[in-house]
Amino acid sequence: MQAWMIAMAAGSVGKVVTLTARGSLLVKAPGPLRINAAGRKDTPRAENGPAVKVGSILVDGRKETAGKVMDIIGPVTAPYLVVSPPKGSKPNRFLGRDLFAR
Repeated sequence: MQAWMIAMAAGSVGKVVTLTARGSLLVKAPGPLRINAAGRKDTPRAENGPAVKVGSILVDGRKETAGKVMDIIGPVTAPYLVVSPPKGSKPNRFLGRDLFAR
């Protein structure tokens, strides 16, 4: 599996914009992707912020677990994170919220 990375902007991974038909959260990422020397899609790390990759756990501002990053989709200039919420949770409560890496 390739390590696709998204840089964090001011600590936030992005904002939840909608739910998919399968119940995943769709999060608008803060910056564009690029192809690094190893051929992997990633973005530069934000100053003082860790990068987020597929498999990272995301939380909201209240430290509630929103889910796990399953994929990065969309155009290189405006990527989205597909986040799978925990089983039994109510993912619609995260709509409009900023998410952060745990």
